[in-house]
Amino acid sequence: MRLLDTYATNTGSKIDLPFIYTKFFPLPLEKFITFQSETPYDSRNYSYWQEVINLIHPYLNKHNIHIVQVGTKDEKPLNGVINLLGQTNLNQLAYVIENSMLHFGPDSFCVHLSSHFDKPIVSLYSISNPNVAGPHFGNKNKHILLKGYERIGNKKPSYSQIEFPKSINTIKPEEIASSILKLLDINHSSFPESVYFGTDYNLKSFEIIPDNELDPNLIPIENPIIRMDYIFNEVILEKILSIKKSIIFTNKPIKKEIIKKYKQNINQLIYIIEEENDIDFVKILKNNSINYILLSFLKEDILNKYKIDYMDYNLIINKKHKTKEDAKILDIKNLYYKSSRILHSSKGQFISKYDWLNNSGNKVVDDPDFWKEIDNFYIFKLT
Repeated sequence: MRLLDTYATNTGSKIDLPFIYTKFFPLPLEKFITFQSETPYDSRNYSYWQEVINLIHPYLNKHNIHIVQVGTKDEKPLNGVINLLGQTNLNQLAYVIENSMLHFGPDSFCVHLSSHFDKPIVSLYSISNPNVAGPHFGNKNKHILLKGYERIGNKKPSYSQIEFPKSINTIKPEEIASSILKLLDINHSSFPESVYFGTDYNLKSFEIIPDNELDPNLIPIENPIIRMDYIFNEVILEKILSIKKSIIFTNKPIKKEIIKKYKQNINQLIYIIEEENDIDFVKILKNNSINYILLSFLKEDILNKYKIDYMDYNLIINKKHKTKEDAKILDIKNLYYKSSRILHSSKGQFISKYDWLNNSGNKVVDDPDFWKEIDNFYIFKLT
């Protein structure tokens, strides 16, 4: 029984279409669909909306249909949308949805508002059952309600504000994209098949490989990452730090003079502990109040030999390199990948360290060094 039916039964009330006051909002678009990405509950928040938008965007463009993102000012705006975050009150939001062609997003107030206006709906469910909490009004043939919890073997949702892993993320972007285009009656070719999402795929980064002279003023973002662990070049490091606040990865000690002179521009330093390491460098970091992290990929029995040296300075985060088995991929035929990383070097821009070293492009390669980076990858199959 739906929640609204339960309330009506318990109170002896009759369910009828509510009156919703709409207030004009200037949106000079002839055709558009609405989209909300977030709710107050993390377990309801899908992680791959940008991939969905990337898939449907070319088809919508051909039909001159825009995507309007609605929600609060605290939500993250996505690429390829018209951003109305925090710009409407509830009555203006109702006006926007009333004039839209479709709404998609997680289970939220906007879904119920859309059902009142009998709009096509594509909605994702993770911690609640759409048979109970789904849209009540409107033509049910125009509602596609995708359930994540069933894909992990659960017959019932968790009803938890926090899930790990999140069941909602088992819904593939291409399934959501196909559902949207189906309800809009837009023909489309087959989409790439999602195979693997790395845990850090949504953590975008711009990383500089200091292999040649560059103008720091041309670095397009604040707080770039400088990969001194890839190429150790203190001349370029100093040049960047003289202008840009940065994050540094290094597996070798950096001169004390550079640390001291530019400490205000070192937002964070990650020191990678290898078999050749220097505790005195960490002492310099601590004495200059640098925000530092100790990281190592050494085997536990080898790392144990060094832990006592660093115990007064910080815990060493011991990570293991990922392998092909972690991705549970057996066949790499027709597999390609996107990355959350942009690596900038004198040779151009690359999407992984493996790509930078081998100029391999975005095709999946069956090499142990490639699999080490899969936390940052979205792997998909082209048919």
